[in-house]
Order: sequence, then structure tokens, then C-alpha cells
Amino acid sequence: MLSVLDLLSAEQPTCTAVEVGEALGCSRTTSYRYLKTLTDAGLLAPQPGGRFSLGARIIELDRQIRLSDPLLVAAEPQMRSLSTELNLNAFVCSYYKDAVVCIAQAAPLGPWRTSWGRGKPMPLMRGAAGKVILAHLPTNTLKNLALSRPDDLRAAKLGETWEEFRAHLRHIRRAGFALTVAEVDPETAGLAAPLFDADGRILGSLTLSIPVEMVDDGELSPFSEPLIRAAEAITDSLAEVP
Repeated sequence: MLSVLDLLSAEQPTCTAVEVGEALGCSRTTSYRYLKTLTDAGLLAPQPGGRFSLGARIIELDRQIRLSDPLLVAAEPQMRSLSTELNLNAFVCSYYKDAVVCIAQAAPLGPWRTSWGRGKPMPLMRGAAGKVILAHLPTNTLKNLALSRPDDLRAAKLGETWEEFRAHLRHIRRAGFALTVAEVDPETAGLAAPLFDADGRILGSLTLSIPVEMVDDGELSPFSEPLIRAAEAITDSLAEVP
């Protein structure tokens, strides 16, 4: 039933019972039941012409997440402080399924050179925010990924083989951060450090968006050192969450 919500997007903000049935392969009766249940829960709202859009309950849940999500509560102050210190756009990203989702951003430069923002997902293999998460996933997960998606690995410049893929991720772990250039936005580099829960499991990443010309000389320490310190402070805060 919740798959109905996945049918809605910026490109298709509404749907009908017929469209739900076609997309999910269910009967019209089932489609109407799904739509009624989701509407009663406030997750959908009826629109003219028998169409449905996302409902106000989504906004209510968004507010609740902003106030109570442990990762967001721990990370947002550090993200904003880091962004102010370096005068760069910064993002907190959460690991979700096979993607990374921006859950908070600080943008002293405004939308300059970045198309990313809160709520927007990005493939794990694209950009620093996802690649630093990849580097800390369990070996079995990574091996399955390498075997099932070799073309994606090559396209992401993560190696041609499992051995090359593993070596690339080992380099990221040893460095403590991932760097990518122009993978998400032209003329912009991404620098990301990992965020962990109290049990050492990867939760997400703290990411900086940096003009390419500022990293052309290869000197990353003015950015990587404060980034890693902020990420470690977030991880320490998460370890204290009851």
C-alpha cells in the first residue's frame, strides 16, 4: 500500500486509482481501498478529477523528524558551525536503502553551484556523500554490489574488479574522507566524512560542497581536517543518545 506514495514526484505530483492499479498491478477495487486508507491517514489528499496528492500528514511527520531524529539533532549544529567556519555549503546525508538522502543543509552561498537539497536522494555510487558511506558497509554487501552491478562500478570510477573496488574503498577509509570532483554538479567538488551510530554502524555522512578551483592544488587539509573533526563530534554525540 505504501508503494502508492512512491508513485508521486515533482514530475507527477498526483495520481488516480487507474494509475495506481496499472503501476502496482492490482485491481481497481484494491486501488481505491489503498487510496482511501492513505487519505484517511492524512498521507494523501483528494484533488479535483479523482486525483490524489501527498497529504498534510507528510508535513507533520517532517516537522517531527526535524525535532526528534537523532542523526539530525546531533549533526545540524556541527554542520552549521562548519559551514560558517569555512563559508561553504554543507550537507548532512543519511544512508537509505541503496541511496543517500540529504536530510539537512547549511548554505551560506545559497544555491550556488549545487543542485542538491534536503529530501533529494542520490545513488550511493555518485558523489562523495555516498562513496564515503560505501567504504564503511559490510564486506558481504559490497561484494554483492560489485558482482551484481559491475557496469555501475565502472561508471563511478570505483574499479573494474572486486579487488580494485575493495582497494578504492580501503583508500577512502584510511584517508577518513571521500573526495569527488564534478560528479554531482559541474565545477564543484564534494568532500565527505562518515557518521556512525553508537555500535559503529554507518549512518550517513557530513559533506562539503567546494568550488573546484579551491582544491585544484590538491591541498585538502584546510577542508578535510575541520570536516573530520565535525564528523567525529557528531558520532560522539550519537554515542551518548540513550
